[in-house]
Amino acid sequence: PLAPSPLLPLMVDAYASQHPGVPSAQAIQSVAVHLLTLQGVLERGVSPEQAMWVRLRALRGTTEARHKRFVWLEPPSFADGPNVAGIAQGPDPAARTALAEQWIRSVWSTWAARHGAMLKKWYEACVLAERLE
Repeated sequence: PLAPSPLLPLMVDAYASQHPGVPSAQAIQSVAVHLLTLQGVLERGVSPEQAMWVRLRALRGTTEARHKRFVWLEPPSFADGPNVAGIAQGPDPAARTALAEQWIRSVWSTWAARHGAMLKKWYEACVLAERLE
C-alpha cells in the first residue's frame, strides 16, 4: 500500500478553510482550528507531522469555552484561485504534490491577507499561550 502524503492533513485544513459553511458555533470553531493549523505549519515552523499539536492546543478547554474563543470571520473569495480539483491535473505524483502545496499556500495566504492580524492573535492566545485567558 502507498503511504499517505504528508500534505494530506493540510489538504483537509485547506479544503475546510476554503469551504467555511455558514456562521454557527461549529463552523466558526472548525474554520478557526483549520486556519490556525495552516498558520502553524506555513508561518510558524510547525512540521506537517506535528499539525495535530496545533489542533489540540486550539481546542483546549470546555465546549462552551471553545465556542466563545473564536468569532466568525467573513470568508474571502476563492473564485479566481486554485482549488482541490486542480490537483488532479498534474501529470505525475511530483506535479500533483506541487499543485497541492500551491493550493494549500494559496488558501492560507488568501485568508491571511484578509484576517491575518486576528489569526495571529488567536494563534498566540490559543496555541502558544500556556494558559488560556
